Amino acid sequence: RIGDITMPSMQIAAFPSILPDRGGVISPNTFRGRLLTLDFAASELRIADKTPANTPPGDGYAYSGETHHPLPSLPVSLHGQTYAAHLDSGSPAALTFPYTMAASLPLAGTPVAAGHARFVDGVHDKYSAQINGDVQVGPLTLHNPEISLIDGLPFVNVGMGVLRQMTITLDPEGRRVWASASPRS
Repeated sequence: RIGDITMPSMQIAAFPSILPDRGGVISPNTFRGRLLTLDFAASELRIADKTPANTPPGDGYAYSGETHHPLPSLPVSLHGQTYAAHLDSGSPAALTFPYTMAASLPLAGTPVAAGHARFVDGVHDKYSAQINGDVQVGPLTLHNPEISLIDGLPFVNVGMGVLRQMTITLDPEGRRVWASASPRS
């Protein structure tokens, strides 16, 4: 059970955690037929029946990615380009771009080596840079934000550095995302 929700039978994977303050990871797909609202600024998860009264206004944004593994995403727009960026609550960064995009981004300077990122497939070089100009992330406008660039990253990523400023509602069944700026940020 999670709150008043009885969880369906499911297979789970157990492995040592590299994040000692986390008890586990639950896929939003576990809650098909419901809406999940993540109020990151309040550290709150709300689960509601999927009804017209509970569904946020507007069409929301479609999940992006492969048809078998689409992920919640938001549009990230800068320099006349828009990218479908995956929402990654496991990333402490604000915005992360594939390093291969560095030459096409309006950077204020040369990317600086900033260590390494660990992925399932290994360790990748990580860089830091600053965007020269505004970046639109869903409902938020970020002015000259610091970004990360990771060699081998396949897509743009929105991490907790930005998600903490939003409230996100997910419809796992309809594969839609609604985002609003958090009044607490």
